[in-house]
Formats: sequence, structure tokens, C-alpha cells
Amino acid sequence: MVIHDEGDEATVRKRARKARRAGTAGSAFGAGLLKRPFTRLIDDPIPRSSHQSYFLQLADLDAYAAFRRLYAPPARPVQIVPQTMWDELGSARFRPVRSLYRGGPAGIVPGP
Repeated sequence: MVIHDEGDEATVRKRARKARRAGTAGSAFGAGLLKRPFTRLIDDPIPRSSHQSYFLQLADLDAYAAFRRLYAPPARPVQIVPQTMWDELGSARFRPVRSLYRGGPAGIVPGP
């Protein structure tokens, strides 16, 4: 089940349905793609307002903390999320996600 923050619901639904048929993932051992269809999706994605969901608020915090861990925040008197927030998550981070990627904080694989 996919629960996402409100926004462009049609695009999220379209991408989920496409992934159901033709999902792919990049190979960790060189070029090429692995076919990994999203076969366990039981229904279309469900939009939800993040201010009404602790789960989405936590996902937003995690994503923003990971972003700020890689990219320093601008100088401000009060930081919204300090650059150290990702490290403060401690054991909540899933370390094996980075087992094949070297050179970065635990649990973060930077995208292109």
C-alpha cells in the first residue's frame, strides 16, 4: 500500500500503475537494469495530508534530514533542521541500505 502526501495524485497513480507492470531497478554491480515489477501493490496510492499523519510527518523529517546531511543548510539564526539531525536518528537509520555504496553517511545513497 502506498500512502503519499497530497499533491499531483494523477501522476503518483500513473507511476505506481506503470511500476506494477514494468518496474526496474539499477544494478549495484555495473550498468544495466533489473526487472522488478511492483507486484505486491494491492490498490492505487492513497493521498493524505501530512499535517494529519504522523507517519508522513516522520517520512518528511527523514527525507529532509538526509538532504541536509548531504547539503548544508543556509546560515540562519535558527535552523529548521540542523545538519546533524540525520546522525541523531541513530538506530532508526537502516544501515544496510548503503552496504554496496561507499563514501557517504550511513543509510543515504545520493541520487543522480
